[in-house]
Amino acid sequence: MYSPSGQYRVIVEGVAYQTDLETLKQWVREGRIGAYMLVTKDGGSPMAARETPELREFFQPARPAPPPPPVAPPPRANVPPPSQPSPYQQPYQPIRAAQPGYVAPMPPRPVPVFRTSAHDGPFPNETNRKHPRYRRAVILVWLASIPGLLFSILFVLGGFWIAFLTADLPAIPGGINIRALIVFCSVLFFFLNLGLHFKSRACAVILFLWMSLALIGNLINNPLSLAIIILPIIMIVYLCAIVGTFSYHAFKFEVETGLI
Repeated sequence: MYSPSGQYRVIVEGVAYQTDLETLKQWVREGRIGAYMLVTKDGGSPMAARETPELREFFQPARPAPPPPPVAPPPRANVPPPSQPSPYQQPYQPIRAAQPGYVAPMPPRPVPVFRTSAHDGPFPNETNRKHPRYRRAVILVWLASIPGLLFSILFVLGGFWIAFLTADLPAIPGGINIRALIVFCSVLFFFLNLGLHFKSRACAVILFLWMSLALIGNLINNPLSLAIIILPIIMIVYLCAIVGTFSYHAFKFEVETGLI
């Protein structure tokens, strides 16, 4: 028959301690002995503390407290049914708004929507013009189109002056009429800048390529001219116009398709 008396040996962090049963129980109460620490009695085979018969009660899970007994509801009084339905069964009525001194809360501030609707009108409308992307695109386009229009007017006047009031003009191989070519280029330059003012992507690209070809021609024929300095600046301006026109049409597409 198993007897709890004797000497016990417990191994804690690799160190063996020998004690009696009461001291061992006190160690378990103090939390110094874990459930899986090995305990040996009188040199027997070691077993976990939770499986030792003398210590098993300390490692049993606590039993839950029994639920309280049910309480019987109080007896209902014989109350006659109401003549009117309950206020919870009636439709919602703004009762608080009818009270004197009540102030309704302010509605939340609407989130700005930049989408085009039938009420706002076609793109661009007043709502679209408030968007920062629209403003940046228009500024980039105007940065090139307004100076370009002023310069193209001078180009047209100068082209007509050279074509019709200049007596001697250099000949071009191939029988091309130099006067007609000057007038055509000056008028074309004006209308390209006018199209750029109306956010035309094609006009912006054509003007940038035109200035690029003019710069290449001056580098080949007259590399010391002032145009070598001016043309790169004009190319940068028209490059901004390309970015502005493409940004404008991308924003317009997103607005009209509901992506923004």
